[in-house]
Amino acid sequence: MDESTEKVQEGLCATDADFRKLYSVEGISTKEDDMQEMEIALQALTEIDFRLAYFSEKLMNLHVLYIYLLARENDLEAIDTKDDCILANFFERAMTFDLLSGILDSEVRELDNFMDTLQEEIVDARRKIFSCRHLTEVSHMMEEKLLGCEESMKQFQQQLLELKMQSTQLQKTIAALKDDNFN
Repeated sequence: MDESTEKVQEGLCATDADFRKLYSVEGISTKEDDMQEMEIALQALTEIDFRLAYFSEKLMNLHVLYIYLLARENDLEAIDTKDDCILANFFERAMTFDLLSGILDSEVRELDNFMDTLQEEIVDARRKIFSCRHLTEVSHMMEEKLLGCEESMKQFQQQLLELKMQSTQLQKTIAALKDDNFN
């Protein structure tokens, strides 16, 4: 090959490379990419739904435990600890009450930590939904769903705060019962 032919071929190769670069599909979203982004965002929303359902169930069970403890608290306060036989019964009930209120307190703290994790997952889901912004109808529906999840979370946070205060009050009751009857 002569020198001019080589230059023409190099120019064609360069032009061909520039042409491929100009019209490459890199950076351009394909339907498959869109579906994958949408599936990832939907998966994140589903995870949040499951976690909210878990949180709701756990909160309800802890509320039931709290109501049970309130009834036991009333029973303990009504017991006259002057009689030795009754004192043994009182001690057993007080220990059970102490144990169960400790479990309640521990579970409330665990849910509080869980709430922090859930908040992080909601932020992550929002980022994933944002990546689907070009799929306007789908992303709008996912955003509405996420807003509903956030509203549920706010309600659960309020209920958890109330349960936390109630659990603290039970801990004070245990301390007062110990002071009154075992000192």
